[in-house]
Amino acid sequence: MISAMASAFTGMNPMLSGSWISLAWWVIPIVHAGLIIWAIVELTRNRSLDLARKIAFAVLIVLAPFVGSILTIVLVRSHARSEPARRT
Repeated sequence: MISAMASAFTGMNPMLSGSWISLAWWVIPIVHAGLIIWAIVELTRNRSLDLARKIAFAVLIVLAPFVGSILTIVLVRSHARSEPARRT
């Protein structure tokens, strides 16, 4: 199945070889899983968020895994940076 799809893609674009397409079928899911794990770790490590916000971010990660994990990483990190500045 994958080799048939790779040959179809290489037939459309002569610059792509079959090895790059088959490599993408492995790399993209690994990067996606890494993003989800990274977002969950960032969410659990952040102590400045209350439980309701953590649950909201977790739901976002589950409902929109790729975009939700990127948004969670960016927003949780920006909240963690701005939180100590407001306390002092």
